[in-house]
Amino acid sequence: MSNRELYAFIQENDVPISLATRALSVSRASYYRHINHVPTPTEKRRDEVRAQLHVAYANSKGRYGAPKLTAAINKQRTDHVSQKYIQKLMHEEGLYSIIQRKWRASSAANPVAERHNLMDQDFSTTTINQKWAGDITYIHTQKDGWTYLCTFMDLYSRRIVGYAYGPDMTVNLVLNAFGNAISNRDVYDGLIVQTDLGSQFISAEFERQLTYVGATHSYSHKGTPYDNAMIESFHATFKKEEYYVNKHHYPSLIIARRHVFEYIEHWYNRVRIHGRLGMKSPVEFEATRSAVDGLCNNASATECPAK
Repeated sequence: MSNRELYAFIQENDVPISLATRALSVSRASYYRHINHVPTPTEKRRDEVRAQLHVAYANSKGRYGAPKLTAAINKQRTDHVSQKYIQKLMHEEGLYSIIQRKWRASSAANPVAERHNLMDQDFSTTTINQKWAGDITYIHTQKDGWTYLCTFMDLYSRRIVGYAYGPDMTVNLVLNAFGNAISNRDVYDGLIVQTDLGSQFISAEFERQLTYVGATHSYSHKGTPYDNAMIESFHATFKKEEYYVNKHHYPSLIIARRHVFEYIEHWYNRVRIHGRLGMKSPVEFEATRSAVDGLCNNASATECPAK
Protein backbone atom coordinates (compact mmCIF):
# COMPACT_ATOMS: atom_id res chain seq x y z
CA MET A 1 0.00 0.00 0.00
CA SER A 2 1.13 3.55 -0.73
CA ASN A 3 1.46 6.12 2.04
CA ARG A 4 -1.69 7.83 0.74
CA GLU A 5 -3.64 4.59 1.10
CA LEU A 6 -2.22 4.08 4.61
CA TYR A 7 -3.26 7.59 5.59
CA ALA A 8 -6.77 6.93 4.28
CA PHE A 9 -6.89 3.68 6.26
CA ILE A 10 -5.96 5.52 9.47
CA GLN A 11 -8.66 8.15 8.83
CA GLU A 12 -11.34 5.53 8.21
CA ASN A 13 -10.64 3.56 11.38
CA ASP A 14 -11.24 4.69 14.94
CA VAL A 15 -7.73 4.01 16.21
CA PRO A 16 -5.45 6.39 18.17
CA ILE A 17 -3.20 8.21 15.71
CA SER A 18 0.01 7.47 17.60
CA LEU A 19 -0.81 3.75 17.75
CA ALA A 20 -1.87 3.55 14.09
CA THR A 21 1.16 5.39 12.69
CA ARG A 22 3.54 3.29 14.82
CA ALA A 23 1.86 0.02 13.80
CA LEU A 24 1.91 0.96 10.12
CA SER A 25 5.44 2.39 10.22
CA VAL A 26 4.48 5.80 8.90
CA SER A 27 5.55 9.20 10.18
CA ARG A 28 2.96 10.92 12.37
CA ALA A 29 4.18 14.32 11.13
CA SER A 30 3.70 13.19 7.49
CA TYR A 31 0.22 11.95 8.33
CA TYR A 32 -0.79 15.32 9.78
CA ARG A 33 0.72 17.14 6.78
CA HIS A 34 -1.38 14.92 4.53
CA ILE A 35 -4.72 15.45 6.27
CA ASN A 36 -4.14 19.20 6.63
CA HIS A 37 -2.93 19.67 3.07
CA VAL A 38 -4.88 22.15 0.92
CA PRO A 39 -4.93 20.93 -2.71
CA THR A 40 -3.26 23.20 -5.24
CA PRO A 41 -5.08 24.17 -8.49
CA THR A 42 -2.90 21.65 -10.34
CA GLU A 43 -3.87 18.87 -7.92
CA LYS A 44 -7.55 19.81 -8.14
CA ARG A 45 -7.39 19.70 -11.94
CA ARG A 46 -5.66 16.31 -11.83
CA ASP A 47 -8.33 14.87 -9.52
CA GLU A 48 -11.06 16.29 -11.75
CA VAL A 49 -9.53 14.76 -14.90
CA ARG A 50 -9.01 11.46 -13.06
CA ALA A 51 -12.72 11.35 -12.17
CA GLN A 52 -13.69 12.15 -15.77
CA LEU A 53 -11.33 9.43 -16.98
CA HIS A 54 -13.03 6.78 -14.84
CA VAL A 55 -16.47 7.86 -16.09
CA ALA A 56 -15.40 7.83 -19.75
CA TYR A 57 -13.68 4.45 -19.32
CA ALA A 58 -16.78 2.98 -17.66
CA ASN A 59 -19.10 4.42 -20.33
CA SER A 60 -17.00 2.74 -23.03
CA LYS A 61 -17.04 -0.54 -21.06
CA GLY A 62 -13.26 -0.53 -21.18
CA ARG A 63 -13.23 -0.42 -24.97
CA TYR A 64 -11.52 2.96 -25.42
CA GLY A 65 -7.78 3.47 -25.30
CA ALA A 66 -5.97 6.74 -24.57
CA PRO A 67 -6.73 8.52 -27.90
CA LYS A 68 -10.51 8.14 -27.67
CA LEU A 69 -10.60 8.69 -23.91
CA THR A 70 -8.66 11.92 -24.44
CA ALA A 71 -11.17 13.05 -27.06
CA ALA A 72 -14.14 12.12 -24.84
CA ILE A 73 -12.71 14.04 -21.88
CA ASN A 74 -11.80 17.10 -23.95
CA LYS A 75 -15.42 17.33 -25.13
CA GLN A 76 -16.35 18.06 -21.51
CA ARG A 77 -13.56 20.54 -20.75
CA THR A 78 -12.74 24.09 -21.72
CA ASP A 79 -9.01 23.46 -21.17
CA HIS A 80 -7.15 20.86 -23.22
CA VAL A 81 -5.66 17.67 -21.76
CA SER A 82 -3.01 15.85 -23.77
CA GLN A 83 -3.02 12.19 -24.72
CA LYS A 84 0.23 11.65 -22.81
CA TYR A 85 -1.42 13.07 -19.68
CA ILE A 86 -4.31 10.61 -20.04
CA GLN A 87 -1.91 7.73 -20.71
CA LYS A 88 -0.07 8.53 -17.49
CA LEU A 89 -3.30 8.67 -15.48
CA MET A 90 -4.47 5.39 -17.04
CA HIS A 91 -1.22 3.75 -15.97
CA GLU A 92 -1.56 5.11 -12.43
CA GLU A 93 -5.19 3.93 -12.20
CA GLY A 94 -4.56 0.53 -13.81
CA LEU A 95 -6.91 1.22 -16.74
CA TYR A 96 -6.24 -0.56 -20.02
CA SER A 97 -8.25 -0.85 -23.22
CA ILE A 98 -9.58 -4.25 -24.20
CA ILE A 99 -7.32 -6.03 -26.69
CA GLN A 100 -8.10 -9.50 -27.98
CA ARG A 101 -6.78 -11.41 -30.96
CA LYS A 102 -9.24 -11.97 -33.79
CA TRP A 103 -10.31 -15.55 -34.58
CA ARG A 104 -9.66 -16.35 -38.24
CA ALA A 105 -11.60 -18.87 -40.26
CA SER A 106 -9.85 -21.21 -42.70
CA SER A 107 -10.12 -20.57 -46.43
CA ALA A 108 -12.69 -22.34 -48.58
CA ALA A 109 -11.69 -25.62 -50.17
CA ASN A 110 -13.46 -25.02 -53.49
CA PRO A 111 -12.03 -22.21 -55.66
CA VAL A 112 -14.33 -19.41 -56.86
CA ALA A 113 -13.92 -17.55 -60.13
CA GLU A 114 -12.78 -13.93 -59.93
CA ARG A 115 -15.30 -11.17 -60.63
CA HIS A 116 -14.95 -7.47 -61.36
CA ASN A 117 -13.68 -5.37 -58.43
CA LEU A 118 -15.14 -1.94 -59.20
CA MET A 119 -14.18 -0.34 -55.93
CA ASP A 120 -10.57 -1.58 -56.05
CA GLN A 121 -9.81 -0.43 -52.47
CA ASP A 122 -10.98 3.12 -53.23
CA PHE A 123 -13.23 3.75 -50.22
CA SER A 124 -13.50 7.52 -50.74
CA THR A 125 -16.99 9.06 -50.78
CA THR A 126 -18.52 12.53 -50.75
CA THR A 127 -21.94 11.71 -49.30
CA ILE A 128 -24.07 8.82 -48.01
CA ASN A 129 -25.35 5.94 -50.16
CA GLN A 130 -22.48 6.04 -52.63
CA LYS A 131 -20.53 3.01 -51.40
CA TRP A 132 -21.57 0.25 -49.03
CA ALA A 133 -19.69 -2.83 -47.86
CA GLY A 134 -21.16 -6.13 -46.64
CA ASP A 135 -19.72 -9.19 -44.92
CA ILE A 136 -20.56 -12.10 -42.61
CA THR A 137 -18.83 -12.97 -39.32
CA TYR A 138 -19.12 -15.93 -36.94
CA ILE A 139 -20.35 -15.79 -33.32
CA HIS A 140 -20.20 -18.88 -31.11
CA THR A 141 -22.81 -19.47 -28.42
CA GLN A 142 -22.73 -22.10 -25.68
CA LYS A 143 -26.19 -23.54 -26.38
CA ASP A 144 -26.74 -23.03 -30.10
CA GLY A 145 -23.16 -23.37 -31.37
CA TRP A 146 -22.07 -21.21 -34.30
CA THR A 147 -24.31 -18.32 -35.27
CA TYR A 148 -23.81 -15.70 -37.98
CA LEU A 149 -23.96 -11.93 -38.28
CA CYS A 150 -24.25 -10.20 -41.67
CA THR A 151 -23.77 -6.44 -41.76
CA PHE A 152 -23.78 -3.66 -44.35
CA MET A 153 -21.88 -0.42 -43.75
CA ASP A 154 -22.14 2.97 -45.46
CA LEU A 155 -18.49 3.85 -46.08
CA TYR A 156 -19.17 7.59 -45.88
CA SER A 157 -20.04 7.60 -42.20
CA ARG A 158 -19.05 4.02 -41.23
CA ARG A 159 -22.63 3.55 -40.04
CA ILE A 160 -24.04 0.03 -39.99
CA VAL A 161 -27.15 0.66 -42.07
CA GLY A 162 -28.48 -2.89 -41.95
CA TYR A 163 -27.74 -6.22 -40.34
CA ALA A 164 -29.23 -9.66 -39.73
CA TYR A 165 -28.29 -12.28 -37.14
CA GLY A 166 -29.27 -15.93 -37.20
CA PRO A 167 -28.34 -19.61 -36.80
CA ASP A 168 -27.57 -20.28 -40.47
CA MET A 169 -25.16 -18.70 -42.96
CA THR A 170 -27.59 -18.72 -45.85
CA VAL A 171 -28.68 -16.46 -48.69
CA ASN A 172 -31.66 -15.39 -46.57
CA LEU A 173 -29.31 -13.97 -43.93
CA VAL A 174 -27.77 -11.68 -46.56
CA LEU A 175 -31.15 -10.80 -48.09
CA ASN A 176 -32.56 -9.86 -44.67
CA ALA A 177 -29.52 -7.74 -43.79
CA PHE A 178 -29.61 -5.88 -47.10
CA GLY A 179 -33.40 -5.56 -46.89
CA ASN A 180 -33.02 -3.90 -43.50
CA ALA A 181 -30.41 -1.57 -44.95
CA ILE A 182 -32.53 -0.35 -47.88
CA SER A 183 -35.54 0.07 -45.57
CA ASN A 184 -33.41 2.49 -43.50
CA ARG A 185 -32.06 4.45 -46.49
CA ASP A 186 -33.55 5.89 -49.68
CA VAL A 187 -31.24 4.22 -52.19
CA TYR A 188 -31.02 5.44 -55.77
CA ASP A 189 -29.04 4.39 -58.86
CA GLY A 190 -25.29 4.75 -58.37
CA LEU A 191 -24.80 2.81 -55.15
CA ILE A 192 -21.83 0.41 -55.26
CA VAL A 193 -21.93 -2.56 -52.86
CA GLN A 194 -18.65 -4.32 -52.07
CA THR A 195 -18.66 -7.94 -50.85
CA ASP A 196 -16.42 -10.96 -50.96
CA LEU A 197 -17.01 -13.97 -53.22
CA GLY A 198 -18.94 -15.98 -50.63
CA SER A 199 -21.71 -18.14 -52.09
CA GLN A 200 -24.37 -16.08 -50.30
CA PHE A 201 -23.17 -12.84 -51.90
CA ILE A 202 -22.82 -14.20 -55.43
CA SER A 203 -26.21 -15.91 -55.34
CA ALA A 204 -28.80 -15.09 -57.99
CA GLU A 205 -31.24 -13.94 -55.29
CA PHE A 206 -28.86 -11.31 -53.93
CA GLU A 207 -27.89 -10.15 -57.41
CA ARG A 208 -31.59 -9.62 -58.20
CA GLN A 209 -32.03 -7.62 -54.99
CA LEU A 210 -29.14 -5.34 -55.98
CA THR A 211 -30.52 -4.87 -59.49
CA TYR A 212 -33.96 -4.04 -58.10
CA VAL A 213 -32.63 -1.02 -56.15
CA GLY A 214 -30.25 0.05 -58.93
CA ALA A 215 -27.07 -0.92 -57.08
CA THR A 216 -23.90 -2.23 -58.73
CA HIS A 217 -22.03 -5.18 -57.23
CA SER A 218 -18.27 -4.96 -56.67
CA TYR A 219 -16.39 -8.13 -55.69
CA SER A 220 -13.24 -8.49 -53.60
CA HIS A 221 -10.38 -10.45 -55.11
CA LYS A 222 -9.94 -13.95 -53.75
CA GLY A 223 -7.91 -14.03 -50.53
CA THR A 224 -7.71 -10.23 -50.35
CA PRO A 225 -9.56 -9.00 -47.25
CA TYR A 226 -8.09 -5.53 -47.80
CA ASP A 227 -10.56 -5.12 -50.69
CA ASN A 228 -13.29 -5.01 -48.04
CA ALA A 229 -11.15 -3.58 -45.25
CA MET A 230 -13.70 -1.30 -43.61
CA ILE A 231 -16.38 -3.91 -42.93
CA GLU A 232 -13.68 -6.43 -41.98
CA SER A 233 -12.39 -3.83 -39.51
CA PHE A 234 -15.87 -3.39 -38.04
CA HIS A 235 -16.23 -7.12 -37.40
CA ALA A 236 -12.77 -7.22 -35.82
CA THR A 237 -13.75 -4.28 -33.61
CA PHE A 238 -16.99 -6.00 -32.60
CA LYS A 239 -15.06 -9.13 -31.62
CA LYS A 240 -12.39 -7.20 -29.66
CA GLU A 241 -14.69 -4.77 -27.90
CA GLU A 242 -17.72 -6.93 -27.28
CA TYR A 243 -17.70 -10.65 -28.06
CA TYR A 244 -14.25 -11.83 -26.91
CA VAL A 245 -14.48 -10.02 -23.58
CA ASN A 246 -18.14 -10.84 -22.89
CA LYS A 247 -18.45 -14.44 -24.05
CA HIS A 248 -20.46 -15.24 -20.93
CA HIS A 249 -23.13 -12.89 -22.34
CA TYR A 250 -23.56 -15.20 -25.35
CA PRO A 251 -25.03 -18.43 -23.93
CA SER A 252 -27.69 -18.71 -26.65
CA LEU A 253 -28.77 -17.15 -29.92
CA ILE A 254 -31.76 -15.39 -28.31
CA ILE A 255 -29.66 -13.69 -25.64
CA ALA A 256 -26.81 -12.98 -28.06
CA ARG A 257 -29.27 -11.23 -30.38
CA ARG A 258 -29.98 -8.63 -27.68
CA HIS A 259 -26.26 -7.95 -27.18
CA VAL A 260 -25.66 -7.65 -30.94
CA PHE A 261 -28.52 -5.14 -31.15
CA GLU A 262 -27.19 -3.13 -28.18
CA TYR A 263 -23.66 -3.04 -29.60
CA ILE A 264 -24.63 -2.00 -33.14
CA GLU A 265 -27.67 0.21 -32.67
CA HIS A 266 -26.71 1.91 -29.40
CA TRP A 267 -22.96 1.73 -28.93
CA TYR A 268 -21.39 1.58 -32.38
CA ASN A 269 -23.77 3.72 -34.44
CA ARG A 270 -24.71 6.32 -31.82
CA VAL A 271 -21.99 6.48 -29.15
CA ARG A 272 -18.64 5.10 -30.32
CA ILE A 273 -16.42 7.89 -31.66
CA HIS A 274 -14.17 7.41 -34.70
CA GLY A 275 -10.88 9.15 -35.36
CA ARG A 276 -11.59 9.34 -39.11
CA LEU A 277 -14.93 11.02 -38.39
CA GLY A 278 -13.41 13.81 -36.31
CA MET A 279 -14.04 11.94 -33.06
CA LYS A 280 -17.77 11.69 -33.77
CA SER A 281 -20.09 8.69 -33.85
CA PRO A 282 -21.52 7.68 -37.28
CA VAL A 283 -24.96 9.09 -36.43
CA GLU A 284 -23.46 12.32 -35.05
CA PHE A 285 -21.24 12.64 -38.14
CA GLU A 286 -24.19 12.26 -40.51
CA ALA A 287 -26.25 14.76 -38.52
CA THR A 288 -23.37 17.26 -38.54
CA ARG A 289 -22.71 16.86 -42.25
CA SER A 290 -26.41 17.03 -43.16
CA ALA A 291 -26.46 20.73 -42.32
CA VAL A 292 -23.50 21.29 -44.65
CA ASP A 293 -24.04 18.79 -47.45
CA GLY A 294 -27.81 18.36 -47.44
CA LEU A 295 -27.64 14.63 -46.69
CA CYS A 296 -31.34 14.58 -45.82
CA ASN A 297 -32.09 14.78 -49.51
CA ASN A 298 -30.72 11.25 -49.78
CA ALA A 299 -31.49 9.76 -46.36
CA SER A 300 -34.76 8.54 -44.95
CA ALA A 301 -36.76 11.04 -42.93
CA THR A 302 -36.07 9.24 -39.66
CA GLU A 303 -32.35 9.93 -40.00
CA CYS A 304 -32.67 13.70 -40.46
CA PRO A 305 -32.24 16.00 -37.47
CA ALA A 306 -35.10 18.28 -36.58
CA LYS A 307 -35.01 21.64 -38.32
